[in-house]
Amino acid sequence: MCDLLTISSRTAYKASYSLPDFAVCGERNCDGWGVGYFREDGTAQVRKSSHAAYDPEHDTLDAALVKLAKETRSQYFLGHVRFTSCGETCDQNCHPFKLSFLGRDWLFAHNGTCREIVKYESPNDSVPDATNDSARVFEYLRDRILKRYAPSGPGARSLFGALTDATLELINEYDSPDGRGDNFNYVLCDGQLLFVFMHHRPFYMLHRAKERADALILTTCGGEDGGGLTDAEAWHELNDRDRSYGTLMLIVHDTVVNTTQITRGE
Repeated sequence: MCDLLTISSRTAYKASYSLPDFAVCGERNCDGWGVGYFREDGTAQVRKSSHAAYDPEHDTLDAALVKLAKETRSQYFLGHVRFTSCGETCDQNCHPFKLSFLGRDWLFAHNGTCREIVKYESPNDSVPDATNDSARVFEYLRDRILKRYAPSGPGARSLFGALTDATLELINEYDSPDGRGDNFNYVLCDGQLLFVFMHHRPFYMLHRAKERADALILTTCGGEDGGGLTDAEAWHELNDRDRSYGTLMLIVHDTVVNTTQITRGE
């Protein structure tokens, strides 16, 4: 099953440890990797490949990923290592995905499965050439945000509220009718706000101080003996154990500023 990583910081952060540590999760998610980040001007950048992030036979990481980790600084990073469950294995289906709306770039990454949404046809721009469920989920949430978000005036709806409603609609409309329980997580970021939704597997969170740049790190990487990218640090498990609920968090810089539970079926 795919794994996710997010890093959010108050200042430009160099993820020279976190990204390589995360890439090792590519041993069990060998169908590709991707890293998204934001430049100072707010432009989103994505680097991705359908090659494995980690080669366990030679104990080596993808050279392009290592170079990115050494050279790139950003306040927000999104990482993904892929195990194909929907759509073919190719660069275009690797996460994160990028779309522009509300006047800025957005990045999105997803794990789990939402099988019924693959036939969704957006009235707006589509993720170029992507054929998997994750790209359709991104388009669906974007379309519902554009429909519901009103920053001012009568009936004003916050972006967090709009995304909460959109996520509930997604679950209600596209949950599997055969009871397979298409549960999933996602991360969504515009370079200023980071949204993390947990409906599938737990996230592990760490607040790491590194020189002058404090960073909040979340990942789904974990095992039977615990979770997180490292053994020597105190990772906090965020587990939405009641599958009738999903949990949506809003993170700004290194702080969780809002959290809500989304009740399925309302």
